[in-house]
Amino acid sequence: MPNIENEMRFCIINPQGGPVTIRLEANNALRAVGKFALFDAGNQPQEQWPMKAGDTGSADFTIQTPPQSLKRMVMTWAVLCCSMLPAVDRGIVSIQILQDGAPCPLTKTALWVLTDIANCQNSTKKKRIRNALTFLSE
Repeated sequence: MPNIENEMRFCIINPQGGPVTIRLEANNALRAVGKFALFDAGNQPQEQWPMKAGDTGSADFTIQTPPQSLKRMVMTWAVLCCSMLPAVDRGIVSIQILQDGAPCPLTKTALWVLTDIANCQNSTKKKRIRNALTFLSE
């Protein structure tokens, strides 16, 4: 199973702003299913949640941890991608961090242009995106 890993990112949030929302998006009849987790500076898990995008193109999850507590916390994800249509083998999967309705700045975009995507019925050839980002405050 191909993996896309080890691209560290930082996300700048406003500690006085509203709750932080994670958006998982998949286009072009791709399905993306993932497990996300939030760890504190001591590497202790604080939150974990699943996300699935594909039928509607995107899914949102609002982190329960208040923004003022997110500084130096790390969010990890492991997302599996496949195509819902046999004739489609490419598309884009992305993760956005939103606060107060606007995207938060990232030091490196969390967007992957994928090719040679297997059909979802082929369970052994799904592409995997594993990565992480660290929250910083402005």
